[in-house]
Amino acid sequence: LADNVVRFENGLQTGFSGDVMKAELALHLQYSGITSLDNEQWSGSGASVRVIYDLEYGVGDLNVADAAVDETFRFNGDCLIQRIDATITIAPGDGF
Repeated sequence: LADNVVRFENGLQTGFSGDVMKAELALHLQYSGITSLDNEQWSGSGASVRVIYDLEYGVGDLNVADAAVDETFRFNGDCLIQRIDATITIAPGDGF
């Protein structure tokens, strides 16, 4: 991650620096409920890579939510992630 990397989720800025995003990944609080990641599709090359995938989020065996995620990662000249744009569509899981 570049030091000045930014992340946008559904148009709202949710990431403000490399240090903050690295800390979020290390603590993984918002990621700890992910129970599966499926249907990964990668495309692009060079300065822009797009990843589309599905997530299930839950507690134990209870599926609380499903999410379709479409992310584009843009890289700077040093091959560090400079910007992340994500569109996330959330639906209730089959546990509800």
